[in-house]
Amino acid sequence: MAANSPIESPPLKPFLNPLSGRARALLAIAIFLIALGLRIVGIGWGMPNEMRNQSLHPDETLNMLVADEMAAPWHVGFYNYGTLYFTATKIVMQMGKAYGWVPTGETTAEWQYLGGLTMSGRVISATCGAATIAVVFLLLASLTNLLGAITGCFALLIAPGHVVHSRFATSDITAVLLIAIAAFMIWRILHVPEEQRVKNAALFGLVAGMAAGTKYTGALLILSGLWALWSVDRGQFVRGSCAIGIGAIVGFLLATPGVIAQFSLFRRDFLYEIAHTAEGHGIVFANTPSGFAYHLVNLVAAFGMVALVLAVIGLGVAVFKREKWAIPFVIFCVAYFIVIGRAEVKFLRYVFPLLPFLAVGFGYLVGQIHAKGKYWRILNMVAILAVGFSMRTENGAIRLSAFMATEDPRDIAARWIKSNAQEQTIGFVMDPWFWSPPLFANTGLLGADNRLRAMHEENHSLIRYIPSEGPRKEWDPRIVTVAQPEWITFSSFEFYDHDRINQPDFVECIDRLTETYDLAAVVWGGSVYEADNETRPSQVDRAIVRNIILRGYPLLHDMMYIQPTVCIFRKRPTN
Repeated sequence: MAANSPIESPPLKPFLNPLSGRARALLAIAIFLIALGLRIVGIGWGMPNEMRNQSLHPDETLNMLVADEMAAPWHVGFYNYGTLYFTATKIVMQMGKAYGWVPTGETTAEWQYLGGLTMSGRVISATCGAATIAVVFLLLASLTNLLGAITGCFALLIAPGHVVHSRFATSDITAVLLIAIAAFMIWRILHVPEEQRVKNAALFGLVAGMAAGTKYTGALLILSGLWALWSVDRGQFVRGSCAIGIGAIVGFLLATPGVIAQFSLFRRDFLYEIAHTAEGHGIVFANTPSGFAYHLVNLVAAFGMVALVLAVIGLGVAVFKREKWAIPFVIFCVAYFIVIGRAEVKFLRYVFPLLPFLAVGFGYLVGQIHAKGKYWRILNMVAILAVGFSMRTENGAIRLSAFMATEDPRDIAARWIKSNAQEQTIGFVMDPWFWSPPLFANTGLLGADNRLRAMHEENHSLIRYIPSEGPRKEWDPRIVTVAQPEWITFSSFEFYDHDRINQPDFVECIDRLTETYDLAAVVWGGSVYEADNETRPSQVDRAIVRNIILRGYPLLHDMMYIQPTVCIFRKRPTN
């Protein structure tokens, strides 16, 4: 190589030379701490408080009660997904009760106790999210240069979906960590000496089984492990496959031992989850594109448009260059995407298991371009800057974190309504839940009937129209024509999906509402926007309300958790 080769020039050496084991470990620790710091910002979002006993996240209360009440890891009683996260949360909860961050005792308010439980689960998610970034760095450091390793893990570090959901007490981020570790173990199967391959295959199976014991779709990792073993050592394929299978069974049983101890409950909940994903989630995803198209939007929201495009290109380049790790990684991505693409439930969090592989693809591409020389580095600089600046977009990690670090619109709306409505009646267009301003303490109680019962007991001024005959309906027009409360409030959760599908009751209800009620206030982004006589449109209609809702973001269902738009209407005075 020529003496003046750009690859040998001093400024590039730190980014091209292999890292020592100690340097990798120190950098991984530093990356973990940075990622954890980012994920701790806003971790107190939507926590139980003096106004409400439950979290504003619809799944957290169930998750925390399941973990708190489980008798043992093999006696959880809830198997819609694997139970490893519940076991980990139970351990942290018990520590919290012993050391004080989970308050207990007769004088402890319910919201304080549930808050301590919820924070225990959230800390696990934040820690696992940060650890995933470190694992991705270690993986990339093994297959590309330092610049590629840093930029790849940076793309995941600031990935909006991963950042936000790392602050929730749910199992998704824990599952992603185990998937990232399994990906690292695939790389080891491909590169360890022959005599260590079967042992590493067993370890891979163990991790893959634990991933499946957290979210069942983690079992798809086994396909990638088998392919990696076949491609590198066909002579030991049978032994290695048995090792993967045994390891996976052991890992799954360690994570979800209730599959044996409570098989009938496991079978019930597992089959329910399969049926649920096939049938859909109420109207949330009704009349939306197929999962294959919908999840492309989810991937953009979760990872960022520029990073996603470059990541896919990077994985394609790796396959073209016949990198050993590329095919196993792509096999998992394709198999997993087919599984979620065929489902009718299309939450953004379903794409999270793909994110470590996308981060690897992005980092690998950056590393390859960097090694080509100085003129190619201009392209790298543009790509890295584009991904970095995506943090500051309206759906980027900084803005979303700012939302989570400020008071939620539902809490703000509840205080505003209490101040302005005082003893007047307030109507809900749907059964109150996490989407509603917490005008009574148990707005997040499990079970709609339980919430309505609590509402009637706690606050007699609250109205949810219930007909004397027949089932209660969402957006029943009689809330306007018969019940006629002085105030009516609803959030973007309640409006968005009904509006999209033109649900008949909704259409009639919103039309009647805007005929006889004035828009009094809109809450979003930490502020109340009051409509006075001078600024209020002469006639607020469904289209105007839709524009108000669409101006708020994010709009994907499980990203909207952190910042819904709340609309408050007041009955127009009669002449």
